[in-house]
Amino acid sequence: MMNTRPALRPVIPENSKLVIPLLVWAIHLTLAFLTVLSV
Repeated sequence: MMNTRPALRPVIPENSKLVIPLLVWAIHLTLAFLTVLSV
């Protein structure tokens, strides 16, 4: 369990197909949250 953080770096290229949609979804969530706060 202690080696999970450094192990994430080589794993990222394999999971890039999942990471990219997650980043886009997170950006949309933050934008929606900011718009709700601005209103």
